[in-house]
Amino acid sequence: DHLATYSNVDPSSQMLWSGEQVPARGRRYQDAGKIYFSHMAVLDRSRAASFKDGNLYCVAPIINPSCNKNCGFDFWAVGINCCSDLAADFRCGDYNSTHAKSGLRQVVETWRPFFRLAVLQAEGFHGLTSRHPLFFHWVEDPVAELHSWRLSGYRDYIVAMILAFALNVLALVPVLKSARFSA
Repeated sequence: DHLATYSNVDPSSQMLWSGEQVPARGRRYQDAGKIYFSHMAVLDRSRAASFKDGNLYCVAPIINPSCNKNCGFDFWAVGINCCSDLAADFRCGDYNSTHAKSGLRQVVETWRPFFRLAVLQAEGFHGLTSRHPLFFHWVEDPVAELHSWRLSGYRDYIVAMILAFALNVLALVPVLKSARFSA
């Protein structure tokens, strides 16, 4: 609710008012929560990389394949334990959907440094430059994805509440029995 939504974003380049084409920069979209990329946007799975620290932190650049020069690499699809640590093999989110052109911002603060290290790996392996990387879950329908996350959160809350109630009842039964026999 507090992050911005952007539409028709070219992940590789942007046109200045002067007509000059420059690399797309992530700092312009720092407040993005949902991004609907242009219809040309794809995951460049051939330039995927990973970083392993217990879990395998996977990244792949989101690009416009028709960009030939002045292309930026600041938009990254991410996931955990859904790629290979030996080769560029990204299988996270809706990676195999031709209709996926959207990203939901990855907001778990403790994961961000590991994704940044994976981007550094990609820069070294593939000769890329990513000055201000932004991390997204690659999805086909971000609204439906958020709705499923919300339902999952409600379900987990209800289950935790029922378990807490059951544990309280189990703890209360012996107390009531001992109080009844001592009276």
